[in-house]
Amino acid sequence: MNDDLTFQNDVVLALVQALLGSIPASVEAIAVETSRAERRVDIHVALDPGRPAGDFMEEVIFDLDALTGGDLIIRSSVWSGPDWRQGWPGVDKRMVYAAAR
Repeated sequence: MNDDLTFQNDVVLALVQALLGSIPASVEAIAVETSRAERRVDIHVALDPGRPAGDFMEEVIFDLDALTGGDLIIRSSVWSGPDWRQGWPGVDKRMVYAAAR
């Protein structure tokens, strides 16, 4: 396995741990994009329109930072729309969660 994929797998594992028990009903999907060279993680979240997620992402980023040793740049983007499968920037990234609807 190459180093980039290993890095991404490690981030996904930590992200899943950070997400356990904390995904609100308004979250439709979560995807991740990583750059090992930049030590960067971009978390893409798709929300159901009109349903707030509260401070969900702040908590997830805090936990992910702790689980990965605090040396990554972690960014998040939240998108809201009628169908996350069309138009959401995270649709072609590494999927971590998709709500069963």
